[in-house]
Amino acid sequence: MRISALYDHNVTTGYGRMSHEIVAALREKGVDVVDYDESDKAPYVLFMCPPHRPEGWWKGQHTTLLTMWESTELAMEHLTVVPLFDQVLVPSQQNKEIFGKVNRNTHLFNLGCNYDEWNYTPRQMSDPFTVITGGKGGRRKGIDITIKVFKRFQRRQKALGFPAPRLIIKADVTLSQADPDIVILNEQLSIDEEAALYG
Repeated sequence: MRISALYDHNVTTGYGRMSHEIVAALREKGVDVVDYDESDKAPYVLFMCPPHRPEGWWKGQHTTLLTMWESTELAMEHLTVVPLFDQVLVPSQQNKEIFGKVNRNTHLFNLGCNYDEWNYTPRQMSDPFTVITGGKGGRRKGIDITIKVFKRFQRRQKALGFPAPRLIIKADVTLSQADPDIVILNEQLSIDEEAALYG
């Protein structure tokens, strides 16, 4: 089997890391996966990207979109693109429901975890505790809501005499006013640095 795959090769992004692991697993099972080239007429084309990003394909190619969307509704630009795919794979029941409204051949595709890099680490209770959030993509990631909720909780903790919690935001955002309990990490982290951050 031969698959032409379009994906982000940068493993420090969510789509990039996911796609890299999927391509490696397919190759390990003997599937011939090649980088997407619009002139390539491979029988199968796999797009692993946001739903508005795919380029195009040849008539007769079977096209699959592996995607996700963190919202209760698809954006307008998705409504014209998503129905064009032969198959859509999504990682949650909620995504299956919203994508299924515009493409009837939408299936749940549960994502796994590379336990060699990401695994359970026993934690010690600590004061103050840390909340971590992040992601690209603007408002749909809910970072603005996380900050609002964190600030309410922070005020409550301080009013009760508890140590202030800490919020780490792994994204390119700017606060309207500085807060010593909110740390913004907007530089790229290696996989080891990111694992250490969560550990």
